[in-house]
This record gives sequence, C-alpha cells and structure tokens, in this order.
Amino acid sequence: MVATTAWILQILARTMASYVPFAIKDGLCTKHGQLYSMHLSNLTHWAVQMLDSSSAGLSGILSGNRYDFGNQDQCAELAVPELHIYGRYLVFSLKFSLNTTQFKEQSTTAYEKPKPGSSVWQEFLRHDNRTNEIHWAVCVPASCSSADVQHSLTSTLIPVLESNGIISNLTVPDRFNYSKMDQPIDVPPGYYLFLLITAGLFLAVILATTYHLWQGDANSEERKKWYYRFSMVTSMGTLLRTEPTDEFRAISGMKVLSMFLVIMGHRVMISSFLPYINQREMQQKVGTITGTYLANSALVVNTFFVVTGFLTNCKILKNIDSNKSINVFKWIIRRWIRFLPAYAFILGFVVYILPQLDVGPIGRYVISTAPCRQYWWTHLVFINNYLYPENQCLIPSWYMACDLQFYAMCSFLGFIMFRSRKVGLSLLASLTIISVVIPGVVTFKEHFVGVNLIEQKNFEEYLSNKAFVETYFYAHLRASPFLIGMGAAYVYYLMKSYNVKISKLQIWLIFVPMAMLMTASVSSFCGLHIAGQDYKLWANILYVTVYRVGWAIPVAFLIIAEAYTAFALCRKTVGLRLFQYLNGLTYSALLVQSPLQLYLTGLGRSSMYYSSFLVFWMSLGDIFLSYLLALALYLFVEAPLTSLQDIPDTISNWLIAICSRNVDKMLKK
Repeated sequence: MVATTAWILQILARTMASYVPFAIKDGLCTKHGQLYSMHLSNLTHWAVQMLDSSSAGLSGILSGNRYDFGNQDQCAELAVPELHIYGRYLVFSLKFSLNTTQFKEQSTTAYEKPKPGSSVWQEFLRHDNRTNEIHWAVCVPASCSSADVQHSLTSTLIPVLESNGIISNLTVPDRFNYSKMDQPIDVPPGYYLFLLITAGLFLAVILATTYHLWQGDANSEERKKWYYRFSMVTSMGTLLRTEPTDEFRAISGMKVLSMFLVIMGHRVMISSFLPYINQREMQQKVGTITGTYLANSALVVNTFFVVTGFLTNCKILKNIDSNKSINVFKWIIRRWIRFLPAYAFILGFVVYILPQLDVGPIGRYVISTAPCRQYWWTHLVFINNYLYPENQCLIPSWYMACDLQFYAMCSFLGFIMFRSRKVGLSLLASLTIISVVIPGVVTFKEHFVGVNLIEQKNFEEYLSNKAFVETYFYAHLRASPFLIGMGAAYVYYLMKSYNVKISKLQIWLIFVPMAMLMTASVSSFCGLHIAGQDYKLWANILYVTVYRVGWAIPVAFLIIAEAYTAFALCRKTVGLRLFQYLNGLTYSALLVQSPLQLYLTGLGRSSMYYSSFLVFWMSLGDIFLSYLLALALYLFVEAPLTSLQDIPDTISNWLIAICSRNVDKMLKK
C-alpha cells in the first residue's frame, strides 16, 4: 500500500536517542548541546539524567496513546553550576501522514477499527479524532529556546521521516516550556489585593464568631446588627435551619443530587481532555448506552433551570395574590448581588492564585487562566454566554449567566402578570413554544449534531467549537426548561386554588410515563452516533427540539407530585432532611468544583487509563472535596456578605424617605 520501510515509532525512538540540540545560530545552546553529547558518551550522571528525562519511546499508539511526557520534575531539577547547564523541559508535537496519494484527509462521525489483515496505516485514515499527531517530551539545556529546539528537531528528524516515505509537521508549543532558570512570573498587584481581601474576610469571621460566642446571651435585637452576619455561628444556624413547611422538600434533594451529577459530568469532561492511553476504546463506545449517558450527562443541568423557574414564579404568584407589585429592577439587582461576592472571589482565585500553584505538563495542557484575566468583566455582569462566549473562566460560567438572564425574564413576566394575568400567561405560553422550536431551527440552519460528543481536546479547543458554543451557551436555546418550570408553578397554583383531588394511584399512573420520557430523552441520542452512519438532519432536529423538554416536564411533575401529595417515592428519597442541609452549599459547590478539578487534573505527569469506574471513583473524591471547600467558601464569603442583598432595599427606602420629606415640604408651602 505504501512506500515506508519502517514504523514511525521505531524511527522516532532511534533518532531521538541520539538527538543533540543546537541553536538556530551558533551560540550557548550549541555549545551546551556538544557538552551534553560528550558527557553522554561517558555516561556522566547529569547527561544521562537529561536523556532519561526525555521520552524513551511512545507505545500504545494503536490504542490511542499519543503522549509521552517523559519526566518533567527530573528535568527541572537538573543543575550543573560549574558548566552553567540547567534543564529545560519541552514537548514537541508531530503530525504525520504518508507521502502517497492513498493517504487522504477523510473523516466520518465515528471511529471504525481496521481489520487485522489490513495495513496499520488504515488506523489513521477515517475518523474525526485521528491519532496521527503524537507528542514527545525532550529535556535540553536551559540555554536552548523553543525556537532552537524546533529548528534542531526539524533538521534532525524530518529528513529521516521523509526518507521513509513519511511527511510531517513539527511544532514546539510554548505552553509546555518549563525551566527553573526562566524569569519567575511577575506577581501582579491584584495578587496581594486578593490575599489582603481574603485575610480581611478570614479575620472578620473569626472576630465576629469569637464575639458571638462571648455574647452568648445577647438579645435578638443585638443579633440583628450587621457584624453578626460574619459569625460562623449565625452562618451555620442558617445552613442547618430546616424549612418551616414540608411543601418543597423534594427540591433540595433534586438540587443536591443534580449537583453531584454535575460534578461527575465535569469529571468526565475534564478526563476526556486528558491524554489517555485507550482513546480508541473510548471512541468505540460512542453510540453505546454507556457512551450515550456520558455524552448526554449535561442534561441534568436543566433540573436547576426548572427548579429556579418554578420557585421564582411561585414567589411571583404569591405576591400577586397579596397585591404586592413586582419591582423588576430590584429583584434583578438583588439576584445579581446574591451571586456576585462568592463568584468574584473564585474568579479572583483563578486569576491570581491558580497560576502560582505548581502543576505538571498536563496542567499546562488543560488549565488556562487567560479568559479570567481578559474577560472577567463579562462574567461579573453575567453576559459571558453571549459576549466572548469562547472565553469562559469557569466550566459553569455560562450557567451563571443564563440563570440571571432567565431570572430577569421571569421578573418581567411577573410584572406583566401583575398588571394583566391573561396577557402574562399568553406571553409565557408563547415564549415556551418559541423556546422549544428555536434549537431545531438553529440545527436546521447550521446542520449541528444533537449533542456534541466529548472528544479528546483541551478546554480552549472545546470552547472554540462553534456548534458547542452556539447550542450550549446561548440563553435563547436553553430557555425551555426554565419556562416549563414557570408553567408548572402556575399549574401547582391552580391545583391549590381549586383544591384539586388526586389519588396516589393517579400519581403513579402519571409517574410511569414520565420516567419513560426522562429515560428516552437521554438514551435516544445513541441512535444519532453509530459508526459509519451518515448525518441525519431531521433526526437531529427532532432530538434537539424535544430532549430538554423530555427532561424538564418529568422534573416539574416530581416537584408538583411531592409538594401536593407528599409523593412517597420523592419524600423518602430526595426529600430526606440531609439534602436540605447540603442544599445550602449548592451554589458554593458549583463555584469551587471547577478550579478544584482542573488543578487536581493538572497535577498529573503522565497519560491515564480511562474507565467509567475510575472516573466514578474520582468523582466521589471531587464531590467530597467540593462540598468541603464549599463549606469554607460559604462560611467566609457567601454567608457573611448576604447582607449586601439589602442594599437595593436600603437605597429604595432612602429614596422614598427623601421624596416623602420633599413632598411634605411642598405641601406645607
């Protein structure tokens, strides 16, 4: 089939074993390279250490292993002061193909394993995520730059590959370039400001808690003072306080379990960004039931939208019954202030602290703080899902923006319903129908797939995927679950108003098809990604039109069933008291789990073996650590600063008082 006379990994191993770096122009890099070659021939310790830190030979490429990271720490520790030689760690990328017309750029939606009797080069021909790009670590003298290494590697390796019928393109990405001799990263002033704010909050909480314990018999009026908000005693009391009624007990459990699944889903996604040795095995699971549930695990996020829409509209309907007007802007500002302190704190951590933490080569592959540094302001005003959507600071940053935007929409609808219930309900119904149809229209126009497959890419490349950004981040494509939650709240309101009677048998008869609908909304995706199957536009349109609805309606039903009839299946599972306590940490857990998972992942030094059980095992650790850190964030940031929500009321009362005094003066005149 081809003219090549040797397997590419054999060529690489032989050539790299004798590789000696040299500069583009003669200089210190060339001199140190010659010293390295001379001392290596004498088996001098430091020279062998440099060779031993480099990749010795990649294996498992047919299983999808494309990375050999050598030993970064051993390379970085290399120091020969008397020769002024220190270690520099680099990873070069080599994309290769055969110098033949038979090797063409082809792709299909799924990987198909070649037959045993076929040429090995068939392995690299037909699939989206091919393995014809490999990454190889080298340890060189620190006097050599990335450009020097790329020049010397290209001069050494490319001719050998071409003589064997292989054409290739070699690059040396700067993201893996590491040496202890490089100038340390400049610490920005914001770093010290962040530490100062953190220390201030910590000190305030400790002092307030000590004072609270000392003033144990203080009266209730005394405890209303602002500084009691900083006390951990007050914060823990709020966290452990149960709801006065059992009306919505199931919601706490739904949110907590959904957060567990979100953390697990993010672990799956981050793990898929990693270099793993069995990529081919994972590709063959695409279209299977297991692969389908992993690829579509993000569907659980819609539970939060349903719950928020339901509870917000319940509050609106209660205000309408009490003839209380809906102050739209005050509602939105209160929500914004509710989110802002803890969110800003985590953004500050990612911008100023995370870059200072030690990570390995995988960390430089999966962690990027540039979006936070450059586009922090789009996150703080919650428009990051529309403005620069490819630059998300945290994995759930898009969700934060959507939540506030949906809340604003709900507030406006509530104001309209207060003025005219008929108009408000008509608008709600119209928006719900439109929100269901829009994803199908976008899919028809752009020929997107129903759900984006989780492939081996880093976070930046994933966010540069147009289909992913436009179908996952935009609020107008994700509004249907929130609006369904609002509609469910009105159904619940009518049931209570008219005292509708419903038996346990009727609840179970509805539950069964709802469970089937929820299962179908997840599992039917597997039919869209079958190896060798052509893209089916109308199947994808149908799927994106109904799959979020198929999840949202059953969730709304469970909320109503548990609240209205104390549905035993919910009350004895998601209605447990434990979930009410954990629910108070849901928001903080959402914020901390993203940088935590990225940092833990970044500590890795080598490719990993990917299996569902290992990911599940890691997810359990993620959940435990996320909630532990969430408790700290809640006690030291979120809970103490909740009093900021009162600012709109304070300003409003202040303005009313000023206006009242001015009116009184005018009347007296």
